[in-house]
Amino acid sequence: MHRCDWATSELLIEYHDTEWGVFTLDEVVHFEQICLSGFQAGLSWEIVLKKRAFLREAFAGFVPEKVARFDESMIARIARDARGIRNVRKVRSVVN
Repeated sequence: MHRCDWATSELLIEYHDTEWGVFTLDEVVHFEQICLSGFQAGLSWEIVLKKRAFLREAFAGFVPEKVARFDESMIARIARDARGIRNVRKVRSVVN
C-alpha cells in the first residue's frame, strides 16, 4: 500500500491505513469526521486524534440525535475539560 507523506507517526499511520479514504455510508462516522475536521482548524491532525477518545465520550459517540440535545451547560463543561480541545466556539459548532 502506498502511504501518504503526512502519515509520520504510529497514530497517523493507523488512521491512514484503517480510516482515511475508507468509504462508508454510516452517518455517525460522517458526523464525527466533520466535527473532528472542525476541531482540527489551526491544530495538527495528530493532536485531534490524540483527543478523539475524549471527544467521542464527550459528544455521546457523535450520534447526531444525542448531540442535538446538548445545552449550554454541557457545551461549557466540554470546553473546560483539559482532555479535549478547549475552544468553546469549536465545541459549540458541533452542537449547532
